[in-house]
Amino acid sequence: MKNMLTVINDTDYDLLWHQKMLLLELRDSTKTTHDQGELLNGLVHFLDAFQDAVVEDGTLPEQRVFGIGCNEGECE
Repeated sequence: MKNMLTVINDTDYDLLWHQKMLLLELRDSTKTTHDQGELLNGLVHFLDAFQDAVVEDGTLPEQRVFGIGCNEGECE
């Protein structure tokens, strides 16, 4: 079983960002019901909270976790 630090360090934050963007696109799709949109919102909020906690705890820098100012693959 992996510990939390291993999960945090093994996370592909660039992929996570793309996954969050897809969830937001699905949420805003005309094919998504209100209830489905709310469920997708919950996932996005969870991912945001996870990223915020990783940065606020000082485990990883904001640039790596959120990809701020990074070109693909530069902040790993």
